[in-house]
Amino acid sequence: MNLEIITIGNELLIGQVVDTNSAWMGVELNKRGFDVSRITSVQDSADAITSSLKEALTRVDVVLMTGGLGPTNDDITKKTLAEFFGTKLVFNEQVFVDVCELLKGRVANINSRNRGQAYVPANCEPIRNPVGTAPVMWFDHASKIIVAMPGVPSEMKHAMVHEIIPRLQKRFPTGHIIHKTVLVYNIPEAVLAEQLANWEDRLPGFISLAYLPAPGRIRLRLSAKSQDETRAYAAVEKAVAGLYPITWKNIFD
Repeated sequence: MNLEIITIGNELLIGQVVDTNSAWMGVELNKRGFDVSRITSVQDSADAITSSLKEALTRVDVVLMTGGLGPTNDDITKKTLAEFFGTKLVFNEQVFVDVCELLKGRVANINSRNRGQAYVPANCEPIRNPVGTAPVMWFDHASKIIVAMPGVPSEMKHAMVHEIIPRLQKRFPTGHIIHKTVLVYNIPEAVLAEQLANWEDRLPGFISLAYLPAPGRIRLRLSAKSQDETRAYAAVEKAVAGLYPITWKNIFD
């Protein structure tokens, strides 16, 4: 099952903030057998959010979004999603209780912006956020799943680990993805590719190969996906063993 990630925020596009959310999500999802097919960063505008979501839903069944759920005027994701689904924002008492509990002792009064965090699209399932004021929003729409999470990394990670990934694993049982990296040095990429052509052609269909070049060295990454983890490991190790007779002088152990 493939999914896409959309990160929202002008700060990402002007380089003011580095998008570490999608990188972290990619690693954690890959560990659990999910393929991330695309990552998109968009500005804080309704048109950008809507068009990116529409396009993603033509390709995949799951879209994970982060950002734009705070209490300020530039946080428009929640309102945009309500409009996208043709619904309205409704007050959720449990979310409000959570907001009040989180802010107890930190603010003198719960103002209108704090209270506004408790309004969510009517068609979503709010998921409680114990580490922030913005709830996670889970949409199950026309056999597609859209999840909107806060952009604050600690909040996103908590939601992913404790709620989102477990729910996705239950909904979409996946296989295992195994990676193995071999470091090759002092050989041009094109020369190495030519040397490995026959070996690469004989790789099983469930193993893919990537060349990751850097000055003076190339990382060869073998990735195997299988329902059988033992089979995947064994196949990758066998493939790596086949490299040594071809280019053993250039492999760094």
